[in-house]
Amino acid sequence: MGIGVPRRAAPRGAAAFLCVLCACASPRDGAFERVAVIGASLSAGFALEAEAGGALDLAGMLECALTAPHAPVASAADIFFFLQPGETGARLARKAAETNPTLVVALDFLFWFAAAAADAERPARLEAGLRLLEGFACPVIVGDLPDMSEAVGRVLSPRQVPAPAVLAELNGRIRAWARGRAAVVVPLSEMIAKMRAGEEVRAGSRVYSGAEARKLLQGDRLHPTVEGLACAAVAALEAFSGAGRGAYLDDPKVVAAKARKWP
Repeated sequence: MGIGVPRRAAPRGAAAFLCVLCACASPRDGAFERVAVIGASLSAGFALEAEAGGALDLAGMLECALTAPHAPVASAADIFFFLQPGETGARLARKAAETNPTLVVALDFLFWFAAAAADAERPARLEAGLRLLEGFACPVIVGDLPDMSEAVGRVLSPRQVPAPAVLAELNGRIRAWARGRAAVVVPLSEMIAKMRAGEEVRAGSRVYSGAEARKLLQGDRLHPTVEGLACAAVAALEAFSGAGRGAYLDDPKVVAAKARKWP
């Protein structure tokens, strides 16, 4: 199972790929002009068809949330990311680069780099995922790594969940990586933990708690419902641009209702 190729060891053809990535716009103003999503099953809208009444992914949810002028949000997400994280991640990064993005949303892009390995291998695997994100000169919105132990026995095996100390180390590395870069970290770990516990979850202008918060996750305790995905989308936009700037709808319930009728 590959983990991606460092730039200095890149094969022929990779240089052209990096040149395309460097064409991204870097200023935050106008970043919503060309948004691209890269990621795994959360980004692909896993198992949302029945609830949404049709196919719905994170790109579609962002499309419903954004009010700023923008091209159609591009999607480079794959529910089978877990099979070959390195190769799949590189392919999705290339696909996103072809859209010449001004903003990349990578909420669950790093998840399988860390999950599809033994604890001792997880830091190196995470670095491979971060190197792929470093290829983008435009801003990147990345999610940290949630504790998915509650999904063990449902859709995950025990070896796919990092030990608590390892998970803390990996999330510390993601935050350190983002500092000084055009990158924003969305605390998915905190958000999902609160959803599971029924604690107060805030996304944009909406606050959930109790049973309403728990219903933001599907029965597998891993993937979000339609409204849960709307919370993730709004939280990502808020983390990037702040509240009250008028570039997006800030109520996940409103965004979810719009998404159920989209496209």
